Order: sequence, then C-alpha cells, then structure tokens
Amino acid sequence: MQKEHSEKSDCLFDIPEITSTELSLVDKITPKFDLDKAIDEMVGALTDPIIVWPIGGWGDSLPEKIKGDITIYRMLQIMKYEEGVATWPEVCAYLFTVTLERPVGHEWTDIYLYAMTQYMGDSMPVDLKKETLGRYEMQLLDRFRRWLWDARHRARKHRSKEEGHNQESKVEAQAPQQITFF
Repeated sequence: MQKEHSEKSDCLFDIPEITSTELSLVDKITPKFDLDKAIDEMVGALTDPIIVWPIGGWGDSLPEKIKGDITIYRMLQIMKYEEGVATWPEVCAYLFTVTLERPVGHEWTDIYLYAMTQYMGDSMPVDLKKETLGRYEMQLLDRFRRWLWDARHRARKHRSKEEGHNQESKVEAQAPQQITFF
C-alpha cells in the first residue's frame, strides 16, 4: 500500500510498500544463488573438455578459433544464466568432427548449417545460411544440445573423481612413516 502524503515529497515518485505476500512470491520466483555452483561453472567453462566425435581422433583438427570461442560462449552462457544446453560453437565442433569421419543425413546437415548460422551470424556465407528448421529437426537439435551439455558435465565430474583419487594417493605416498620408540 502507498502512504498518502499531505506534504510535498522530496522524492519524484512514491515507492509502494511491498507486502509479505508479494515478498514470498519474489522468493519463489528468484532462484537462490549458490556460490559453490557458480564457481564450479566458471572453472568448468575454462577447463571442461571440448566434446567431439570419439571415433577417428578428429578432435585435434578443430580450428583454434572455435576452441577459443567455445570458452567465450560458455562464459557468456553463465552470465546469461543459461544452463542445460551446449553453446553453438560446441554443437558445431562436435558436428564438424562427425562429418570428417562419415557422411550425415539431410536432417543433420540442416542442423549443422543452422548451428553454424547461429554461431557465425552475418559472417556465414549467404548461400549456406540456414535460419529455420522444421519441428523434427528442432527437436533433434534440442535433444542433442542437452546431451552435449550433460556429456561435458559428466566429463567434469569424472575428472574431479580421478583428481580426488590421485590426491589421496599422493597424500598416502607422502605420509611420514611412524617411528616406534618402544
């Protein structure tokens, strides 16, 4: 409720009071900030592996520009509070390595061109631009982006477990031997 002022206010506008009901609605809508998760995501954006087609060893053939852009786009994704889907450069990197290994069907060719258009924007050659997809291709793309994001996070968790195991082994190896005096 707004307070009524009989005198002229110094403020250009009156600030309404927020009721407890409205506050509880804000708490339900606004997600709680998790510092540990935010730090994990930032570190992950910088250090997570780039997921590529596992057969053929084509991951080394990725252009350096796309490798750098993947990190930048991951950071932008965090800043926009987007999660659950891979970035456009990540999609393009995976599809790039797939197409080096084997031909893909027309659906995936369209998806690849659409992803490249989203990633490259105006620098994409006009004759290769794909600005829309059919419903089926969009479903495939959405499912693929979620799978790729999950694969990256699984790789991070797997790496963390291995590092934790290696840390324990180092601590055990460096532990001083107990000397018995009696």
